[in-house]
Amino acid sequence: MNIDTRNIVLDVEKVRKTFGSVEALGSIDLCVSAGEFLTILGASGSGKTTLLRIIAGFETPDSGRIRIRGADMTWASAAERQIGMVFQNYALFPHLNVLENVMFPLEMRKVRRVAAAERARATLDAVHLGAFADRYPKQLSGGQQQRVALARAIVFEPSLLLLDEPFSALDRRLRESMQQEIKQLQTSLGLTTIFITHDQEEALVMSDRIAVMGDGAIQQLGTPNEIYYQPNSVAVATFIGESNLFEGAPDERSFRATSGAQFSLMSSTECTRMLIRPEAINLRRESSAADPKELNVFSAQVLDRSFVGGLNIYRVRISEGDEIRVHVVAREAAVYAPGEMLQLVIDPADCRPLGEKANP
Repeated sequence: MNIDTRNIVLDVEKVRKTFGSVEALGSIDLCVSAGEFLTILGASGSGKTTLLRIIAGFETPDSGRIRIRGADMTWASAAERQIGMVFQNYALFPHLNVLENVMFPLEMRKVRRVAAAERARATLDAVHLGAFADRYPKQLSGGQQQRVALARAIVFEPSLLLLDEPFSALDRRLRESMQQEIKQLQTSLGLTTIFITHDQEEALVMSDRIAVMGDGAIQQLGTPNEIYYQPNSVAVATFIGESNLFEGAPDERSFRATSGAQFSLMSSTECTRMLIRPEAINLRRESSAADPKELNVFSAQVLDRSFVGGLNIYRVRISEGDEIRVHVVAREAAVYAPGEMLQLVIDPADCRPLGEKANP
């Protein structure tokens, strides 16, 4: 995704933050354009929460700049930044009803009560909670509380919306429903949004772009497709999705694994590591007719099979000794038993060399 530099809402420039001797962030650069949904993805301790708190104004950087719509907000308070935020625990006021909770940020901005109530009701309608205006937070489900928190965060038309792992307390079905609902609302309202999560699936489903963080740095920044299919390091490849990783050496337009298995590639490489996603691999019985033009055909023995949510997940061993995981849509394929000998087929386009280190 190309960023229109004339339409940047958030510009993080060389932001660094330490806590004592620990470097939480090391010279972070990041731009977010108007209407974009950007996810900051990382494990605990990666630096994503520190970056969020600096953007929101809850922490100040040791160095660097935060600009919102071109204005330097590095030292501005959280209130001055016109940022809406949805926290993990929603942070609703238990003594205020739903309408009053959503009105609160407008009243803090000196909006007249009648006008604030009118705008709050319209926002509640947008999140499908117009009929719940008189209820209190304790009378709502977790998903409904989340919608109230979202309405409160957007009612004053913020320059930027920050979502701090908002689905962590929801069960899977409700989480998936809320992902879809928030994404639809974000798109329809054109909200510039930064979403913080450790959940790779959420990031892939919801984002226009993903910034994968680790050790206080952005390891890779790109679209979900780029992050998943073109990871620039072993760290990113193993964090996003399941991976078959091979170490070895390049050999013209091929890659020779340490086991001796040789994989044809689409082009030459200098990389010493290679990635193959489990769903990119085909299995078939050895009796199947082979196409003489096929490359990367290996003899393989099934070690075990698991059935997970519509997938058959196989662990197989090719004749060179490498163990490989293969994902096959269950209803579209034969079932292979442990011990059965098969052919394993991989398109060269799905053999992806990996760089030695991450370069955003």
